[in-house]
Amino acid sequence: SDSVYGLIILIKTEVEPECQRSETQHAFKITFQYDSSVYNLAAESPEEMVSWIMAIRSVNYDFMLTALSELRTKIFQLAGRDPIPAGNPYYKLPYRSMDELPLSMSLDRGC
Repeated sequence: SDSVYGLIILIKTEVEPECQRSETQHAFKITFQYDSSVYNLAAESPEEMVSWIMAIRSVNYDFMLTALSELRTKIFQLAGRDPIPAGNPYYKLPYRSMDELPLSMSLDRGC
């Protein structure tokens, strides 16, 4: 069905394979840092699980801010000026590099 059943706002979230739910194959979870809520999900195959995890991570608000910051830095290095003018809401970003991102962005914690 093409019906929308709900919406999950992905701010301050972590997405990772779920090793504790051994009865469910290819399980993964989305954990919210602000209130410790957890969404438990499962895919039909290991490849699909990795695909879902990477897709969810790529639309995470914090991930997008970090990507914007990195692109902004590259443009500044090439053009010699900041592409985002002062006064723009994105002028001050919370993270300056992927190293500062407070989320786990790797799949190293596989089961």
